[in-house]
Amino acid sequence: MFGLTATVPLGANLGVIYSYGMDSARIEGEAAPTTWLAWPTLREAAPAWTCAVRDDVDIADLGADIGDIPGGMVTVQLADDPLRGEITVALGGHVVAVFDGERSADYSAAISRLGRLNMAATCRAKLDVEGGMTVLKMLSRPEIGSPQAPFLPAFEPVGVMTEEFAPDDVRGLLGGLATDGPTTLLGALSIKGGMTVLSIEGLAIGHLERSAERLVGTVLAAGFHATCATTVNRNAAGSIEMAVWIPDEI
Repeated sequence: MFGLTATVPLGANLGVIYSYGMDSARIEGEAAPTTWLAWPTLREAAPAWTCAVRDDVDIADLGADIGDIPGGMVTVQLADDPLRGEITVALGGHVVAVFDGERSADYSAAISRLGRLNMAATCRAKLDVEGGMTVLKMLSRPEIGSPQAPFLPAFEPVGVMTEEFAPDDVRGLLGGLATDGPTTLLGALSIKGGMTVLSIEGLAIGHLERSAERLVGTVLAAGFHATCATTVNRNAAGSIEMAVWIPDEI
């Protein structure tokens, strides 16, 4: 098969090689692992945005290169493709999607910054189907990620019940928050007495409306903390509504 091979510079110390063939494109350098149980190098935040998978790509055909995909969640690798003026999205070394336009310009700068640190640009995404098309729900933002960020990818909000926990402690922790909009805090999940418990700053303040025992167990077994983005809405009357942002299933 005839194709074009090009070196796409990502920074001073990092490059990615692409082979463009008649029907496919593939990263020839080292591919980022596809497991979602890994720290992304790009900042992640809800809501996810949609990137269509290429029409000529069948995810099922990638087989052993991508391994198991629990709940459709994966880690993808983004790279700048200056020959085509777009950003490529690779899964298991295979370029499965591309995007261009204003968003690609923003990502080009972030990818370049990571390249200067000798780091590939990665984020978590979820494979889904919309209107008969396979898509990636991307959580990434065109910024370098932080080690203080929540580990759990923020795909879906799940409500938090606080009635069974010490109300004075909850009010003391959250009472100083603004009343004119949501505030996002860093929470941590654990399993106690069959409930998925949310703690903030070490204080258990509620449990999730639905169990996330399997998710939390998987994350802890992989050696990570089950930290999550927690949104808090406090109105002028003092009532509090809380939700954690986590994967909807694995």
